[in-house]
Amino acid sequence: ISISFGGGARQGFCDQLLTYFNPIKYARDRNVLVVIAAGNDGQRGVTDPGCISLATTVGATWQDSIQSFSGRGVAVDIVAPSTAGTSSATPVVSGTVALIKYVHPEYNAEQVEEALFKTAKDLGAPGKDNDYGWGRVDAFAAVNYVSTSPLINSISPDTLQASSPGFTLTVNGANFVQGSIVRWNNQNKQTNFVNSNQLT
Repeated sequence: ISISFGGGARQGFCDQLLTYFNPIKYARDRNVLVVIAAGNDGQRGVTDPGCISLATTVGATWQDSIQSFSGRGVAVDIVAPSTAGTSSATPVVSGTVALIKYVHPEYNAEQVEEALFKTAKDLGAPGKDNDYGWGRVDAFAAVNYVSTSPLINSISPDTLQASSPGFTLTVNGANFVQGSIVRWNNQNKQTNFVNSNQLT
């Protein structure tokens, strides 16, 4: 999902704006990234809804320098080239997301962001900063990035009655390692490592 509109500018996150937060969380919970323009208020901050922490928020650069109009703040995740506002930088990133999903349909939202952020050209202060986020998007590198993050494809059984006797939970996916932990009923549970694609 690619969005370009904005309200007030903020330096911090604005997750209290439930009109924006709830639908973005709904999409994210279904492994859909919501890519949003940071707005054109410069140092004043990132505009709503780009200031939602679950959004993938895009600023603007030209020749790898931040544009003076590009919204700045903790919510900025990544930047892309644009001479006409963050509205035209945003589709560069959402298009890259579409390419990543085309090549890696198994990736969840976190893995798509991992591919975007870990391959971005770091600009400004080292690491993530309030001007460039993780850096300038590199579509070729992002599409060719191979995630090593654990990926859960299925859990069985997926439902149990409260009165069910003991059971074995089987988790199928990819990139599991020895010592992987599953969070079940808000508690960390040790697992039995079967192989990189299965835990019990």
